Amino acid sequence: MLKRVASFRNVRSQEISKLVAAISEFMHGNNEEEAVNMRRLLVPLASRVTSRSAFGELENEIGEGFLAVVDEIVKAHNGFGLSDLFPSLKFIPVVTGFLRKQSRCMKRRHLGDEMEDIVDILLNLQETGDLPLTLTTDAIKAVVLVSIHQLFHS
Repeated sequence: MLKRVASFRNVRSQEISKLVAAISEFMHGNNEEEAVNMRRLLVPLASRVTSRSAFGELENEIGEGFLAVVDEIVKAHNGFGLSDLFPSLKFIPVVTGFLRKQSRCMKRRHLGDEMEDIVDILLNLQETGDLPLTLTTDAIKAVVLVSIHQLFHS
């Protein structure tokens, strides 16, 4: 596991370099007393590092769409809610409107149970070995990547 984390050091370094360059560019282009909105820089940074680590290099167009979905999901789940404090009270997400927001987000991005189901099915097939061919993790990643591509190009 430690070797795998270390193997992504280059990805993290490249993305941090881009972050530093963006901050530097902002500081030189604006009044130095103006604050840098770090959330606008750190959320995409985390998304890019995660997506590059999971899927390798993404085409810019696919990557941007992927990051837009991730950003919307992060915004929907941002903050501490009552359901975090009282997880046994199942009605809280309904009353607070969280489930409605989540559903709207998924519909707007044309994501639903189908996307999750296909990944679950592929992982189960990989685990059980019920296919005449070997289903590798890279093959599953490819299916997810093609699904994301289709999502933003249909």
